[in-house]
Amino acid sequence: MLEDEYASYLVRLWRSTDSAAPLETMWHYEIEHIQSGEHQSLVDQGELVSCLRQPTVIEQSNINIDRHPNTSIPEENSMSVEQNKSIVRRLWQEVWNEQKIAVCDEIFNEAYATHEKGWATYVFTTAIPDIHFAVTDMIAEGDKVVSRLVVSGTHTGEFVGVAGTGKRFSLTATWIHRLEDGRIVEGRDWGEWNVLEFMRQVGAFPVA
Repeated sequence: MLEDEYASYLVRLWRSTDSAAPLETMWHYEIEHIQSGEHQSLVDQGELVSCLRQPTVIEQSNINIDRHPNTSIPEENSMSVEQNKSIVRRLWQEVWNEQKIAVCDEIFNEAYATHEKGWATYVFTTAIPDIHFAVTDMIAEGDKVVSRLVVSGTHTGEFVGVAGTGKRFSLTATWIHRLEDGRIVEGRDWGEWNVLEFMRQVGAFPVA
């Protein structure tokens, strides 16, 4: 049957690569290459696309789809993503929310730790002493972690060029960090937050 024949081919292809992609991803990859004319196969392309779109193809083939031992996916891959997320959570909770500045030396490389400690010290003592980061979502892939945040606090000192107003604010932000060997090494300039909303809430310019 075509299904069995292509399932065998697909499993052989999957085993021969070092990709961590699941078989389902391989199906979509193959469809794209078939439709673009790049796929070199003895099987009819139209039938092959139809076969690939069937989610039960591999199940019907009764083929053992375990990877060859030499190309197995190490368990550490999935664990490292969770570990990276855990490290970034420490940044928001321990460094910023609990104001444990010394934790910077545990989660950043040396250069980034120096930067973060200096910035946090200024914010805590002058600009926004009660600043708080609520993590609403966290997504990680490879060596990067994306945090979606709600930032709130009281504006008591100069911040982004605006003198302290004593007013409360709450706004959204998104931040990306890259990690290496269990430490944050990039990300100081990879943050986006609603500066205009901050200025509006603290009264830096009139509301229309």
